[in-house]
Amino acid sequence: MISSEEYHNKGIGKIKLGDYSGAILDFNKAIEANPKNIFAYCDRGGAKHQTQDYKGAVGDFTFAIENFNTESLFTEKGRNVLAVVYLNRSISKSQLCDYNGALADCNEALRINPMNADVYGNRGHIKYKLRNFRGAIDDCNKAIELNPNDSKDFYNRGNAKREIEDYKGAIDDYTIAIKMNSQYADAYLNRGVAEVDLQNYKNALNDFDRAIELSPNDEVAFCSRGGLKGKLGDFKGTIEDCDAAIEINKSYARAYYNRGIAKGTLYDKAVGCIDLRKAAELGDLDAYDLVKKHCN
Repeated sequence: MISSEEYHNKGIGKIKLGDYSGAILDFNKAIEANPKNIFAYCDRGGAKHQTQDYKGAVGDFTFAIENFNTESLFTEKGRNVLAVVYLNRSISKSQLCDYNGALADCNEALRINPMNADVYGNRGHIKYKLRNFRGAIDDCNKAIELNPNDSKDFYNRGNAKREIEDYKGAIDDYTIAIKMNSQYADAYLNRGVAEVDLQNYKNALNDFDRAIELSPNDEVAFCSRGGLKGKLGDFKGTIEDCDAAIEINKSYARAYYNRGIAKGTLYDKAVGCIDLRKAAELGDLDAYDLVKKHCN
């Protein structure tokens, strides 16, 4: 008869191979053989997260937290493990847009282990989502102080700096993130956006080109480059990029907005209004205002 620990180890092996669904089946058997195998719940929660079953992941992490051996808290290893479980539950809650719950889990993780850089980084991201941008910067600063080698923390700090209109600071952080990870498509994209904010259009165009090269199915990158081409008077280029963005995501309101502006400028108002109406229908408020003013 296979033991709970053996099933658990099989599941971990499948996770290493990227077979998360298979891992879940093994963790199920591990838990069936020993319903008190807390680590099987933890790892099954991680596998569920990878399969986008975020609600199931939260459930498994919660069971692990509620049944954690309190004697383990007297050891550094035990405290570190529990802090990581709170962190993982926080990450899954974030995917469910439960940012307040995610924030509470990060706070608890830091109460248990106040030196975990990953928790500070994740809490900074959550504060960004809650539009507490200066708090996000503070947490990213702490994460970077504890571990200066995680490109994600520089990227997240750059996002928060851009929101408080520190565009140069944002560009500096994106640049560091890119130096750490030359394949970081989102960092190129957001650095391009910050360059547009500073009217450094040539730099922005180069960044958007690189973002698209790295992530050719990113509708935001195509739309951003299309919007910039409009600023530069290349309305045909705007239309081409927005066509590409809409091909990727037919519900992307901003792409219809940018394309509508370009068509209205290049051809005539009636042609542009077709796209502007579609953008307004999809919830773009700028498009709604233009439709009211020019398309009736």
